Amino acid sequence: MSMNENPKISIIVPCYNVANYLPLCLASIIAQPIGKVEYLFVNDGSTDGTLSLLTDFCTDKSYCYLINQCNAGVSGARNAALEIARGEYIYLLDGDDILTDGAILAMLECIENSSVDIVLSEVTLLKNGVPKRIKLSMRVGEYTPDALYRSCCIFPTMPNLLYKRAIIETNHIRFNREIRLGEVYEFTVKVLAKSSKIKVTSDCFFYYVMRSSSATHKPNFLIDLTVIDTLKQYELHSNGLSRYTSFQVTAFKMLMSFTYNKYAKLGLCDKTTLSVVREFLYNPLVRKCITKVAYTPKVPIKERILALYVLLSGILGYKILSKVLRYICRI
Repeated sequence: MSMNENPKISIIVPCYNVANYLPLCLASIIAQPIGKVEYLFVNDGSTDGTLSLLTDFCTDKSYCYLINQCNAGVSGARNAALEIARGEYIYLLDGDDILTDGAILAMLECIENSSVDIVLSEVTLLKNGVPKRIKLSMRVGEYTPDALYRSCCIFPTMPNLLYKRAIIETNHIRFNREIRLGEVYEFTVKVLAKSSKIKVTSDCFFYYVMRSSSATHKPNFLIDLTVIDTLKQYELHSNGLSRYTSFQVTAFKMLMSFTYNKYAKLGLCDKTTLSVVREFLYNPLVRKCITKVAYTPKVPIKERILALYVLLSGILGYKILSKVLRYICRI
């Protein structure tokens, strides 16, 4: 299958057992204009009908390319696509997500006659078919990485960015296959550390479909605690960006979403859960992150209050919160 000659954007779409969701993703791609873009689909060892759907879709489409491989995880799938990507910019889209109407035109407009290394867009969450727009905490404009982090922004950890491929290739940046949670932000941190200009736009390029089976909703204690290793990688590759409060705030929100908040919302208060929460709360690196968020005046008040509560109340505070949330869910 021949590929688009000179694509401006390479859209990487890893797919693993998403046959029930993929048709909506593919329909959103068909609705976009053809030209200046290539789609790199990776079937990552799916055991449902995903491969059949992708094969049928890519047939006779010169702008689509299909990689079929044994399961290597989402990071391995994205890395496989990066090896053959030829676009000036890279965009990540999961097989269960949906491009917004006019997404490609909006992307092209953002990078046209521009020398930015990263474009950061807004996100619309889609839960049970109901959309919810997530506004960025930083103003629209162009920033250096230092200026962006000095603004005390909360950097999104979702794949809502365009990355200049030259930055990725020149610095041999790839997704870390050892990271199970927060892999997109870890990748972004490495690109940010080598970038000089970031563009923030109020455009929204895709719908992030929230599924109950995703890692942010379903507990897996062994995997969930690997988020601490992700935090270590963030600091290791940040090239000094980790000194900024906004870096710590973003890390704090990521840490909480995969552990403390998730368990509390599920009302989990059994012995095993409490042991995991205790291990999380008293990890030195986690505690350092929470402390910085709790006691820095520039941090948004919502995050400061939560950080203070978590820091000062310990395991007792978790028990109280989980019981309150469980009671609220029953009302």
